[in-house]
Amino acid sequence: MKLLLKKILVLVVSGVVFQSYAYSATLYWYLAASISKPGIEVTQNFNKSHTEFNVVVVPGGSGNLFSKILASRTGDLYTPAAEVYLEKSKQAGLVLSATKLLRQTPVFGLSQKSVNIIKTFQDLIKTDVRIALGNAKTMALGKTYFKIEQKLIPKMIKGIQNNTTVKAINVNQIVNYVKLDIVDAGIMFDTVAKSHHLPYIRIPERSNVIETAHLITLKFSQYPEHIKVFKKHLVENMRIFSKYGFYLELVL
Repeated sequence: MKLLLKKILVLVVSGVVFQSYAYSATLYWYLAASISKPGIEVTQNFNKSHTEFNVVVVPGGSGNLFSKILASRTGDLYTPAAEVYLEKSKQAGLVLSATKLLRQTPVFGLSQKSVNIIKTFQDLIKTDVRIALGNAKTMALGKTYFKIEQKLIPKMIKGIQNNTTVKAINVNQIVNYVKLDIVDAGIMFDTVAKSHHLPYIRIPERSNVIETAHLITLKFSQYPEHIKVFKKHLVENMRIFSKYGFYLELVL
């Protein structure tokens, strides 16, 4: 491995000294949109305290990220929001190793105007309720809802289908639709609803599908030792994930 090249540029502007570093390596972490808030914060925290290499977060829908990785065959880490993309990654020969990172529970986030109308899961099928689901081709929750739907009674399946007005490409889009009152309810993870201060209703436990997000080390990464250092940082900074309502499962 090349020796660390660190260059310090000193600029004196109005008596202020700035430093910038040339890193010897950059890790790219493809990260599901639902986990992007704590992921970006923990990465920024890492980059401030480490000068030997840095980490760049590439956020997006799990399906879109999978397609990018498959096409480019570049990157170091991949964290999709659902286990189905871990299996797809294994089948595509992309996985060197995978470790459980955290758990997420699907819920339906509510707009401020709909909280008095939608109080239970069954209320989603009321007349004129507008629902946002996820596109199964681009985001993990799209595929997760398909598994949830298979556990629902026909009346709920048909009612939700009839009230669905949009299928979003990622969870951040659903959050925006809910916040702007474009829809009354949108599928998202409970952690996402909490971090955006959105009210939400729970999906009945018998029908719900709790997803485990994994930290996948991609087979073509050239920096296995750097990844170990970053994983250690994740474990040491569980409080950042906890702040956003996540339960971190990663262990070294």
